[in-house]
Amino acid sequence: MALVKIAPLAPLVVRDGRPFSPGAGNRARSLDWPYPSVTAGAVRTVLAKCACRPDPPPFGDPSFLERLKEVEVGGPFLLRCSEDGRRRVFFPAPRDAQVYGTENLFKLALLRPRPPRPGCGCDLPLEGLWPIAGVVEAKPPPKVPTWWSQEKVGEWLEEDGPSGFRVGKDESHFCLSPERETRVHVSIDRTLGTAREHHLFTTEGLVFPPGEAIVVRVETGDDSLREALDGLRELHPMGGERRLAEFSADGEDGLLRPPAGLPEAMDRAMGVRLVLATPAVFGRGWLPGWIDPGTLRGRPPGAGEELTLVLRGACLERWRPVSGWDLAKGRAKPVRRLVPAGGVYFFEVAGGRARVLAERLWLRSVCDDPQDRRDGFGLAMWGVWDVDNSSPSREEATGS
Repeated sequence: MALVKIAPLAPLVVRDGRPFSPGAGNRARSLDWPYPSVTAGAVRTVLAKCACRPDPPPFGDPSFLERLKEVEVGGPFLLRCSEDGRRRVFFPAPRDAQVYGTENLFKLALLRPRPPRPGCGCDLPLEGLWPIAGVVEAKPPPKVPTWWSQEKVGEWLEEDGPSGFRVGKDESHFCLSPERETRVHVSIDRTLGTAREHHLFTTEGLVFPPGEAIVVRVETGDDSLREALDGLRELHPMGGERRLAEFSADGEDGLLRPPAGLPEAMDRAMGVRLVLATPAVFGRGWLPGWIDPGTLRGRPPGAGEELTLVLRGACLERWRPVSGWDLAKGRAKPVRRLVPAGGVYFFEVAGGRARVLAERLWLRSVCDDPQDRRDGFGLAMWGVWDVDNSSPSREEATGS
């Protein structure tokens, strides 16, 4: 296991699904953050290139492609390195925290599932789900932090609404997604060496200032690929327009380990929260395949037989599309629907102890398909949830 830091040397182009080709569209728009499949493909290609040097990688060999697909890549996450050498990982903001108020005074509302009152009902897709309560009808501030530091995420998950929790403009613990830069390009006439008329196009990319990068966790049991991973330091294209990035690896030093107090807190919990650190892919759309739609019971992959969870509610955004290019089949992959990162699922513990979730499944995938798990989709962060608290909502005023 190793951590791989990806430091883009130019604005990183991670296109959304809108057309970008002659006659179809002259603007390449960027996502707010790369999908796991983007970083997984880039890391595997870098490892293949280093492992096969000086010969080119045999990408036409199906067995070699299967070896590459076995490499497990967890991420991507935002990494910030301070001038004193300290590194801090940031995760997507959990969706069960609604930030509202003004630019100078942020307030925080806790979004939690509550059982319907007697005589009331709702049109949720499955019987037995509880509606989310605590939503405040107010506009969010102009710039709501979209990334929380690992320390703040741990504080949020170790307690169900920690007293005095603050969300503000402290850039050491809260930050926005990378800024976007738009560049205008021209098409060159090869005969004349001049710009062709009416052939302008623009690209939009994510800007990573000095000290900011992408970090992923890489695990492989392949000897040759593991040797390439040790001491990795390579320049390689990533994203659209073949923009270069520096890939460097070091040993796993606990940067992505669960908060120290989380296992003990979850050992006593009767309810747990699942927060998606990366977008997830499920066969049933928003509903994980390991949950029975009739009883809402299930066990996350790798949790063992002793733990049983019952789904009570979910706080999610609208689905996002993802596709890509299938190198083995030489064609585009079908479009699939993603549950966006930051989505929260609420479970009641029906059997066993939830401690295993913090010890075994922290930042492990909960997707249905094994390949999606190896690609880094659906990495989960776990926390406590006070099932017995039936108050409709709670608020914490915070100063920015």
